[in-house]
Amino acid sequence: MKYGSICASLLLLAPAAWSASAPVAVILPSNFEAKSDPAARGLLVDWLESSINKKSAQQIGRFYADTADPGFTDRLARSLACIGAETVSSACPSATVLIGDSVNAMRQLRSMGGTRALVIRLHPLKTDFRIRMRAVVTDIRVDTPQTPQRVFTAVYETRVPAAIEAQFKKDPAKVAAWWSEGSPSRLQTEVDAGIEELRQMLSLLDREVPADNSAPAGWSELPTTQELMKAGRIKCGGGGCKTQRILRDSGDRLWLVTPYPQGALLYGWSIVSLDDATMRNYANIMLNVQTSDQ
Repeated sequence: MKYGSICASLLLLAPAAWSASAPVAVILPSNFEAKSDPAARGLLVDWLESSINKKSAQQIGRFYADTADPGFTDRLARSLACIGAETVSSACPSATVLIGDSVNAMRQLRSMGGTRALVIRLHPLKTDFRIRMRAVVTDIRVDTPQTPQRVFTAVYETRVPAAIEAQFKKDPAKVAAWWSEGSPSRLQTEVDAGIEELRQMLSLLDREVPADNSAPAGWSELPTTQELMKAGRIKCGGGGCKTQRILRDSGDRLWLVTPYPQGALLYGWSIVSLDDATMRNYANIMLNVQTSDQ
């Protein structure tokens, strides 16, 4: 499997919830190409560096270019270091930002000490019409990273309203203006909201996904999205639509889950947070979780 060279996908190595004193590191890989270290291959290729196609790589670059946010990495590390906490606070472990390729990342993980870690891979993506931030967590034993104990994923997505998106071909500046509206801009506000909501979703998953990676209790009994589909609030087609469940409905956002893991141990138990425009455009949790260029 061949990987492109990208400087835009983040790996965050956080202590497992029961080891709050362990160090935290955000690793920004300089190269995704797998090298000769077999231990690195098990963790960082098979589980964390799933294939990033050319379009996805462009969207990651677009996210960083359009946000132009030098503090994004630090805020992300500070927030995700607090998985399991009520709020982000100084009581959470401090975070260190490191630069390294996929082989060195495994060595850095070992050097952090402890026997267990939550390894968090984040892909922030942007197109003209939407942002998507996806965080994939593997709960591993440091000495046997090839066999994750648990895997779970959170996705946050916001989309331009359909009425503005429809004007893109005639007047693309209107779409750009929608993202840049306000101070701070709508784009910055959504990114900050996404960081916090990812922390909330991952905290819930960390609490609810059992140690044996079995199904979270009660998910199969949650209400389906069928009524929302009939009412036109959600558009969905293809496999998985009938099995989607509503975990939370805040009026302007839905948290959706399914009673089975996404991509088996590749993405695992998943929650997606979708705004109204995304739901009306396309809300299929399988695609929201497993694809980057939809």
